[in-house]
Amino acid sequence: MLVSNPIDPPCRIEAPKVVPARHGLLWWRDSFALFHTTSGRWLIAALLLILVSAAVVSGCSLVPRVGGILSTIVLPCLAIGPAVLAHRRLHGRPFGYRPLLAGFSHRFGALLGAGLIQFALQTVGTICLMLTVGRHVPITVFAGLSVALTVAVTSAMWFQPALVFFGHQDPLSATAGSMRALALNWRALCVHIVVGTIGLAVLGVTIRLMVMVVRAVADMPSLAIPLGAIGILWFALLALATTAVLGVSIYIAFRDIFALREEASIHL
Repeated sequence: MLVSNPIDPPCRIEAPKVVPARHGLLWWRDSFALFHTTSGRWLIAALLLILVSAAVVSGCSLVPRVGGILSTIVLPCLAIGPAVLAHRRLHGRPFGYRPLLAGFSHRFGALLGAGLIQFALQTVGTICLMLTVGRHVPITVFAGLSVALTVAVTSAMWFQPALVFFGHQDPLSATAGSMRALALNWRALCVHIVVGTIGLAVLGVTIRLMVMVVRAVADMPSLAIPLGAIGILWFALLALATTAVLGVSIYIAFRDIFALREEASIHL
């Protein structure tokens, strides 16, 4: 068993509620606050999650014909890891890396079912877009259809693993519950996306400035090499921090919308 502890602390959820639009900003604030308490360990956790994900996807890809499908199906088992770790840290539990693999020991079959539904939704969306090819569909219609399908698939996937894992829902109910929760809270979600996009844009500007500086001193190896190394390190740290904070923000939003509360012990 990869994780021998209970969901610590054990919890229950309620029906999704409507939260104010400003909560979309608060999700980022609270996520960064939790990340900031042990930022170094969160960066290591993000790195481990990326490495494990890459290893699992690579392993699945070795399976003839169905490797790509298996890679998609297993992703919810990995995606739930940051939420489990955030749940423990939010309640003062010691920081550990084993909870990142909790999806492989608790609700494993249900999470695989969730992954299968995700694959089916992505496939249907792709087919719908392909049906428009060669039919002289106006670009505005194609763009609108693309956005609608992306929103539908993303909303179905957003809280689905958490509902399966923490809420003990079946994959279909979790998919419907995720879509309903985001439909009820589309204002907060829009704020969350806009703030996140602005944050990514600012980070992108810093990376762009670093690249410009390195190019400006390209003919001076004594400066270009160390600046290039610093730039690569800066980019890697930003990528890891973004991975960690995004994973935590999904849990924070889930906890807020579904009024997650602690209850009697539930063992993995």
